[in-house]
Amino acid sequence: MLLLLVAGLLGWCGVPPEITVPIISAWCLWYVSTELGRELPVIPIAVLIACLQLLVAPLYSYYAPPVFERYVMAVDKAVFFQFAVPATCAFLLALVASARQFPSLKEFRSKLDGPDVYQWGLLLIFLGFLSGFIGARGPDSLGFAFFLGTELKFVGALYCYYNRKDRNQIVFVVVVGLAILSALTNAMFHQLLLWGAVFFGLALSRLNRRLPPSVVGLWIVCGLAAVVWLDSYKSVYRERRHDHPEEYVSETVSAMITGKQVAEKRASQKVVNVRLNQGWILSNVMRHVPAHEPFAHGQTIVTACIDAVLPRFLAPNKSVAGGRAAFRRFTGLKISNSTSMGIGVHGDAYANFGVIGGVLTMGVYGVLLAAVYSGLMRHAVRYPLFLFWIPLVFSQAIKVETEFSVVLNHLMKASIFSLVGFYLLRAYVHVGARRSRTPQRRVARIKRVDAN
Repeated sequence: MLLLLVAGLLGWCGVPPEITVPIISAWCLWYVSTELGRELPVIPIAVLIACLQLLVAPLYSYYAPPVFERYVMAVDKAVFFQFAVPATCAFLLALVASARQFPSLKEFRSKLDGPDVYQWGLLLIFLGFLSGFIGARGPDSLGFAFFLGTELKFVGALYCYYNRKDRNQIVFVVVVGLAILSALTNAMFHQLLLWGAVFFGLALSRLNRRLPPSVVGLWIVCGLAAVVWLDSYKSVYRERRHDHPEEYVSETVSAMITGKQVAEKRASQKVVNVRLNQGWILSNVMRHVPAHEPFAHGQTIVTACIDAVLPRFLAPNKSVAGGRAAFRRFTGLKISNSTSMGIGVHGDAYANFGVIGGVLTMGVYGVLLAAVYSGLMRHAVRYPLFLFWIPLVFSQAIKVETEFSVVLNHLMKASIFSLVGFYLLRAYVHVGARRSRTPQRRVARIKRVDAN
């Protein structure tokens, strides 16, 4: 923690990013390697994403500018990192402060088993796939609820995975396989990657002995390499799925592998860092504000808080998902109405309060996420099975490319959805338990009468 604080102060004082970014990156890799498998992987994933997209990828872009001028870093390197480094460090310091106050996953493990856990896991899996089926055909006004419902299949898979029945591995593999097929069909991989990281961290906690941090770190590096490789082909894959909707997934994958789109692949590889680099958007915010657009002075954050609390029928003018309005306003760049692109939490912080206020805002944002995480973990300590619902709450909040309005909206709605869903499931479990005990009591009474 002290090393992270020193790195943030060095960045604030203008020390070159060639010194501060490797220090922060090494700290992040060490933190993730030591904590993955010990705690719920939510905080480690958030740490890794913030470091990669706000520090590592932007620094690489300064040394190897993208081929498209639009994605080139818009401000000087020293100017950018004098804000990005301390802001990211303030966020990380506040975020990880609450992690070690809760029991480790191995302490939870003995409480995550039971005679009904496997059956309720199957029920959640069924509800998850049912939500995906209905959501694709349901009204747009309920789209977010169905989106959260689709993630129940991953929660149910964790229920089954942590149960000691021999069938749990088969169910887990089936769910993951269907999720991969769905991601390939829809060309949307974020949900799969996030829950894959969660599964990996929870799988480490089930090992009888803890793996050395060096081994875990090697797995993390290999995983990041796989993500970069996937990201380099994702745009081409999406274009082909869009142009050939009648094509089977196997045919699309075969076309990619057999080299029918080699030129497009190489073109996508040239812009791979653009897709990982949230810094190019932040740099455009820093270029445009306040030179062409005045600081918002908290206006967008207040609006985000109101939008998160009030439903749309009470606030018909609340922000529309996609981030296009804020992106156009604070970057000065044009995007189509079909493009979803946000300025991110760092961009939102700078656009409202500038460098000093932005750094403090990122610290407060880290405290907010830590507070929500702490509250949910305290609930999980009392009701251990709720532990598997927590990644659902943070599935959007841990991304740095979404602005405050999206994060707060997701945290509010996903928390309510998870708590209500968990208590409904728990109530149903208790009802089922009472019904199952009734015949046994009658049998016991009959046996006592016969004995007399």
